[in-house]
Amino acid sequence: MSQATETFHQNGKLDALGASLAASGLADIASHEGRYADAAETVTMVVAADLAAKNADNAAENWLVSPACSYSAAKRVLAVDAATKAPSVSQSVPVRVLAAQTLLEAGEFAKAQKLADGLASEAQPETRAYAQIVRGDLALQHGQKNEAIQMFTDANQLLDTWIGRFEAGP
Repeated sequence: MSQATETFHQNGKLDALGASLAASGLADIASHEGRYADAAETVTMVVAADLAAKNADNAAENWLVSPACSYSAAKRVLAVDAATKAPSVSQSVPVRVLAAQTLLEAGEFAKAQKLADGLASEAQPETRAYAQIVRGDLALQHGQKNEAIQMFTDANQLLDTWIGRFEAGP
């Protein structure tokens, strides 16, 4: 890990985006090594720096995909907080989909459904496809396998994505 850490430190000196990506990598390493407090502190700094650089999409994505904010029983409150706040920072499709998936994992089905409804109401096929994927995941959470398969199939007909194929299965 020391070589990876050194590389991230070097890349963090390049520019704002390089610093953000490097810090995110350092947070991943800290989490992997079990230094969760360090990971959470690093993520907090990354998000603040991204916001200061007016990179809302990157800030919101870092907030959601960081190991410090990912769902686990001990971190449920953090995960729900991040998933609730991130879409207010960035309305990008990846941010809203990641937020919905995080909320699903945390058992916050109504909040995930609200994000899926918002995605489904947009005109772009890509956005509606991701809404169907989230809705399919919701159906799975409620034990509705046939409905989930149909939603994943519908998503793939709107836009053929790897996640849609993965969710639909073989």
